[in-house]
Amino acid sequence: MGEHYGVAVLPARPGRPQDKAKVEVGVHDSVDVNKRQVCWAHLLRDFTRISERSGAAGQIGRRLLGLGCVMFRWRGRGCKNYEPLQRRLRTALQRGAA
Repeated sequence: MGEHYGVAVLPARPGRPQDKAKVEVGVHDSVDVNKRQVCWAHLLRDFTRISERSGAAGQIGRRLLGLGCVMFRWRGRGCKNYEPLQRRLRTALQRGAA
Protein backbone atom coordinates (compact mmCIF):
# COMPACT_ATOMS: atom_id res chain seq x y z
CA MET A 1 0.00 0.00 0.00
CA GLY A 2 2.81 2.38 0.84
CA GLU A 3 4.39 1.79 -2.55
CA HIS A 4 1.10 2.59 -4.28
CA TYR A 5 0.89 5.97 -2.52
CA GLY A 6 4.62 6.65 -2.72
CA VAL A 7 5.17 6.66 1.04
CA ALA A 8 7.16 4.59 3.48
CA VAL A 9 5.22 2.46 5.95
CA LEU A 10 7.12 2.17 9.20
CA PRO A 11 5.66 0.26 12.12
CA ALA A 12 5.61 1.88 15.52
CA ARG A 13 8.06 0.39 17.98
CA PRO A 14 6.47 -2.21 20.29
CA GLY A 15 5.57 -0.67 23.62
CA ARG A 16 5.95 2.85 22.24
CA PRO A 17 2.43 4.14 21.47
CA GLN A 18 3.78 7.70 21.43
CA ASP A 19 5.39 6.95 18.03
CA LYS A 20 2.00 6.50 16.43
CA ALA A 21 0.71 9.95 17.34
CA LYS A 22 3.87 11.69 16.14
CA VAL A 23 3.62 10.05 12.73
CA GLU A 24 -0.09 10.77 12.39
CA VAL A 25 0.32 14.44 13.28
CA GLY A 26 3.09 14.86 10.71
CA VAL A 27 1.07 13.20 7.99
CA HIS A 28 -2.17 14.89 9.04
CA ASP A 29 -0.64 18.36 8.75
CA SER A 30 0.77 17.68 5.29
CA VAL A 31 -2.57 16.62 3.76
CA ASP A 32 -4.96 19.27 2.46
CA VAL A 33 -7.93 19.59 4.81
CA ASN A 34 -10.32 18.87 1.92
CA LYS A 35 -8.56 15.60 1.10
CA ARG A 36 -8.30 14.14 4.60
CA GLN A 37 -10.11 10.97 5.48
CA VAL A 38 -11.56 10.07 8.83
CA CYS A 39 -11.79 6.78 10.63
CA TRP A 40 -15.49 6.16 11.15
CA ALA A 41 -14.84 3.59 13.86
CA HIS A 42 -13.12 6.29 15.92
CA LEU A 43 -15.86 8.82 15.18
CA LEU A 44 -18.60 6.38 16.19
CA ARG A 45 -16.73 5.64 19.41
CA ASP A 46 -16.53 9.38 20.14
CA PHE A 47 -20.18 9.94 19.17
CA THR A 48 -21.17 7.11 21.51
CA ARG A 49 -19.31 8.76 24.39
CA ILE A 50 -20.94 12.11 23.65
CA SER A 51 -24.39 10.50 23.38
CA GLU A 52 -24.02 9.15 26.91
CA ARG A 53 -23.86 12.68 28.32
CA SER A 54 -26.88 14.44 29.68
CA GLY A 55 -28.58 17.50 28.27
CA ALA A 56 -27.93 19.13 24.92
CA ALA A 57 -24.54 17.45 24.48
CA GLY A 58 -26.15 14.02 24.78
CA GLN A 59 -28.85 14.95 22.28
CA ILE A 60 -26.27 16.11 19.78
CA GLY A 61 -24.18 12.99 20.39
CA ARG A 62 -27.21 10.76 19.74
CA ARG A 63 -27.89 12.67 16.52
CA LEU A 64 -24.28 12.26 15.37
CA LEU A 65 -24.26 8.58 16.31
CA GLY A 66 -27.48 8.02 14.39
CA LEU A 67 -26.07 9.77 11.32
CA GLY A 68 -22.93 7.63 11.55
CA CYS A 69 -25.08 4.50 11.55
CA VAL A 70 -27.00 5.84 8.54
CA MET A 71 -23.68 6.26 6.73
CA PHE A 72 -22.86 2.58 7.26
CA ARG A 73 -26.31 1.54 6.00
CA TRP A 74 -25.87 3.69 2.90
CA ARG A 75 -22.42 2.24 2.35
CA GLY A 76 -23.78 -1.28 2.68
CA ARG A 77 -26.31 -0.50 -0.03
CA GLY A 78 -23.58 0.73 -2.37
CA CYS A 79 -24.32 4.44 -2.08
CA LYS A 80 -21.86 6.66 -3.93
CA ASN A 81 -23.28 10.09 -3.03
CA TYR A 82 -22.86 11.03 0.61
CA GLU A 83 -23.43 14.77 0.16
CA PRO A 84 -26.90 14.81 1.78
CA LEU A 85 -25.53 12.96 4.79
CA GLN A 86 -22.48 15.23 4.93
CA ARG A 87 -24.78 18.26 5.09
CA ARG A 88 -26.76 16.69 7.95
CA LEU A 89 -23.56 15.86 9.83
CA ARG A 90 -22.20 19.36 9.30
CA THR A 91 -25.44 20.87 10.62
CA ALA A 92 -25.36 18.64 13.71
CA LEU A 93 -21.69 19.53 14.36
CA GLN A 94 -22.43 23.25 13.99
CA ARG A 95 -25.27 22.96 16.50
CA GLY A 96 -22.87 21.28 18.87
CA ALA A 97 -20.33 24.04 18.45
CA ALA A 98 -22.88 26.81 19.02
